[in-house]
Amino acid sequence: MGSKEIIKYKRFFIPAFVIGIVAGLVHYSLQGDLLTLIFFPIGILMMTLHFIFLKEHRKNHNNSHLKF
Repeated sequence: MGSKEIIKYKRFFIPAFVIGIVAGLVHYSLQGDLLTLIFFPIGILMMTLHFIFLKEHRKNHNNSHLKF
């Protein structure tokens, strides 16, 4: 997975970060834990990146792995 594929999926990064900030704010208002405001956006961004890389990897290697 090169840098071109990462640039192709750049439009997902900011929405994932915004969703993380919103989830952090909701959790902060319920729980009152300041660390969630830091870790929620990072966690959701990492999950989004992991999903994108997994999807790209599966698309690239699906043909070669499933030959019996």
